[in-house]
Amino acid sequence: MPFSVGKIWKDFIDTTLVKVGMFNAFSVVFRVIFAYITNKIIVLYLGPVGTALTEQMRNFVQSLQGISTLGINEGVIRYSALYQSRGKRLNYFLGTTYRLILASSLVLMLIILLFAPRINDFLFSTRDYILLVYLSAFVVPVYAVQVILLSVLQGFQEYKKVTYIITIVHFTGMVLTFILVWQLKMLGALLAVMITPVVSFSVILIFLGKDLKSLLIGPIENGFTDLQKRQYIKRLVPFIWMAGITAIAIPLFTIALRNLIITHFTDEGQIYAGYWDAVRKVSVFYFMFITPVFSMYYFPRLSKLNGEGWWIHIKEMITKFYPFVLSGMLLIYLFRRQVTLFIFSEAYDPMNPLYFWQLSGDLVRLFSLLLAYRFWAKAMVNRYIFSELSYWTLLYVLSYVWIQTGGLTGVMQAYLASNFYYLALMLLIFRNEVR
Repeated sequence: MPFSVGKIWKDFIDTTLVKVGMFNAFSVVFRVIFAYITNKIIVLYLGPVGTALTEQMRNFVQSLQGISTLGINEGVIRYSALYQSRGKRLNYFLGTTYRLILASSLVLMLIILLFAPRINDFLFSTRDYILLVYLSAFVVPVYAVQVILLSVLQGFQEYKKVTYIITIVHFTGMVLTFILVWQLKMLGALLAVMITPVVSFSVILIFLGKDLKSLLIGPIENGFTDLQKRQYIKRLVPFIWMAGITAIAIPLFTIALRNLIITHFTDEGQIYAGYWDAVRKVSVFYFMFITPVFSMYYFPRLSKLNGEGWWIHIKEMITKFYPFVLSGMLLIYLFRRQVTLFIFSEAYDPMNPLYFWQLSGDLVRLFSLLLAYRFWAKAMVNRYIFSELSYWTLLYVLSYVWIQTGGLTGVMQAYLASNFYYLALMLLIFRNEVR
């Protein structure tokens, strides 16, 4: 058969991975624009301090979402993929899931209401925003249900619906941020972060349409035996343990690192924390292109495997998806000054030396994710918990030590070193499967 560049290109773009990646990339362009405008509003109106405080609130909301769902969203993706064509099992599974998260949401609501002043003091250095902490208690159930519904759609590999939903939510969040910051300044920015997941819930309900009954109302109403409940709860328990660690560790360690920076630089602490959050914000922007491919394509496929074919999917990701990602990261580094001016402003110029460490750390992390998703696909609880806690503990300890001599750069160097540790740990754990 004669060599044909056209045929090679057609075979390349016809693969599901590339289709998902290209559709996601197209939608992410709009989401990045919306996120950029949202970020620019905060930068221009509130400066580096606004960046730091809104990220503090975002970490708090993320922790609420993780705790209220017991972190089972990865489990929901897995079993939704497995039960998609088995209506009764899917119904029982979702019914169990909703009962679990609604119970956990009520408990979390009570905890927030009882300890709101302490939570506020941990998040902010003022009591000006304590009302938001109280308000967050009442929207926790909405946070939980919208996460689960989105996970179900990801498990079904409804990547078009998921990307449309996320795009609309980003647009609405941008509009809310503009209106609320314009009217309420810092309070408005924090409020916008808090209510965006509520908007997401409303958009998901609209997109579900006729599936609303089968995916939400029906499972909540259905009656099934205690034996069936125990059966499905048992399948979710590993994910509860794994995601519970994630839901608690990531936001709390991130807040702790931010507080470490603020404390170290004393009077200018919030400004330096703003630089740190800003370079991480750039990372968030390009991971918007990456994460959906993992959650909507790579992870559901791993979940259906019985042990064979894992390495084939890894090679597919590396050869067909990663070249685009690595090229984008290189362009960001080469034009980092322009990126800073475009996304932020001249006030953020001190963050430019941090790009190398952030991008390098992300690059190493990107390869470790290919292996780490195996934990979720096969519910490897103990290894996952050890890996995550050791990673975050090492990151905090190294940051604490290296900030003394290297300042903010020391914190970024700690990020790179910790990701090398995580990748080495993944290669060690899966040494018999990686070939």
